[in-house]
Amino acid sequence: MRQGLHSELDDNRNKDCDENKQNAVAIISGAAQGIGRRTAEVLAERGYSLALNDLRSPAETRRPAEERGAKVMEFVSDVSDEKVVTRFAGIFAEEMGSRRRVPCPLFL
Repeated sequence: MRQGLHSELDDNRNKDCDENKQNAVAIISGAAQGIGRRTAEVLAERGYSLALNDLRSPAETRRPAEERGAKVMEFVSDVSDEKVVTRFAGIFAEEMGSRRRVPCPLFL
């Protein structure tokens, strides 16, 4: 029963996101491979702008996302370091626009 409720809520969230995706931005850590790379591909197809982060360059993720029309920035760093995250947030705000409104939360 709970699974059905969660599924219904997720459907509504996804509908809202898809309708308002013009301003949607996703920050994806671990974007160089695996689940992070696939998440970037899916969100690029849905029209999201992407901020990609990993310990190694997510260039192999960036290219296909840009081919799908996504605005993409990448940042190679270790997000376990708070100073690095602060720097990343500043660069993100500068690149993507500090007042950019994200219309809905992203639930993965």
